[in-house]
Amino acid sequence: MKKVVFISFLLAMVAVSAYAQQGDFLKLAGPYLGQTPSGMIPEKGTWNFNQQKVWEIDKAGNEDFARPGEPRIGHKGILYLRDFDKKFSYILDAEGALLKKFAYEGENLDVSKYINCFTFGENVVIGAMDQLHFYTSDGELIKSVPNNIFMRFPLAFINKSEYLVAPGALTGLPAGIAEITKVNLESGKDEKFAEIKLSEEEKAFPPGGVIVGLTPQIVAAYDDKNERIYFCKNSEYKIFVADADGKILNSFASEPERINVSLDARKEHLRFFLKDAPDERITSIAKGLPDKLAYFHKIQINDGFLYIFRMSEFSTKSSEQIIDIYSLDGKFLYAGTIQFENGLSLRNVNGVQIRGNCLYALLADAKGKSKIVKYKIDIPAG
Repeated sequence: MKKVVFISFLLAMVAVSAYAQQGDFLKLAGPYLGQTPSGMIPEKGTWNFNQQKVWEIDKAGNEDFARPGEPRIGHKGILYLRDFDKKFSYILDAEGALLKKFAYEGENLDVSKYINCFTFGENVVIGAMDQLHFYTSDGELIKSVPNNIFMRFPLAFINKSEYLVAPGALTGLPAGIAEITKVNLESGKDEKFAEIKLSEEEKAFPPGGVIVGLTPQIVAAYDDKNERIYFCKNSEYKIFVADADGKILNSFASEPERINVSLDARKEHLRFFLKDAPDERITSIAKGLPDKLAYFHKIQINDGFLYIFRMSEFSTKSSEQIIDIYSLDGKFLYAGTIQFENGLSLRNVNGVQIRGNCLYALLADAKGKSKIVKYKIDIPAG
């Protein structure tokens, strides 16, 4: 009986994971942090991204979006966008024109069960539950590699053959250690890259899926110019800097306030995905979830700076993204905010993507209609 309950819990959390990473936010769950917390004062003050709209689309070619998610910027401003209801992905050029559809999901098709998308260099990788599918920038399949994406979630791609993986969620790891592994497809060997220690509270979390921004995760970014990897646990504001072999070269940390997430907010979120589940089951699962937001949901290197995408609220109509900007040697330089206009709100926590001085955002209008908006933004000069 216990085994049946456990499997049911895992299936429920997989469902939450698949949708929470590209679906709606939780309801507002705690105090709103619209400003930099005390003790985190940027050396150069606030940064004005001064975003200016370039174009806006609500369809791909002549085809309306159904349930779009996971926007990703690729080589030369190409945009990859998943449509979760139609079960394929779009490739859009830098002007928003449809180039191609690819990564069709289903039996005997390209992808068994789409989970995530990753871009690096001139490649795009589609992560399914059982494989990583490597594509060219124009959507031609190169190779597929066996992979359990929940246990080996890609963190950063160093090149076409080397990348880092770690458990997708820092839950259900009673030893209290999450290992980051460096995969080498050419040699066929995996090497230990680094370890992340879990807190006592995190050790007790039951295994399950990921609710981005709530479930503790390891995040990473690769600086290809300096061959440095920045990685951390997003429930702790401490960033490690390592070389490509995992040697720690530097670290920097801060201790801002974390935002509480009430039990009612967690239950309400679960009810959205598990509509037919009895209340006692919803309550049981909700109690096993973290009761605080993570500090951030993504880090990235952009034109010689480290951008940290902060979690400041869980809301179904979030109209901003707070970004801390650090130098690559760990100095907190600027606190910036992307603010969206005219009632537009983010469709999901991963809806903002930045590359150079371009920003793509997956947004919804007041009626809930999805659209992709491209902006030009001001970024710090190196």
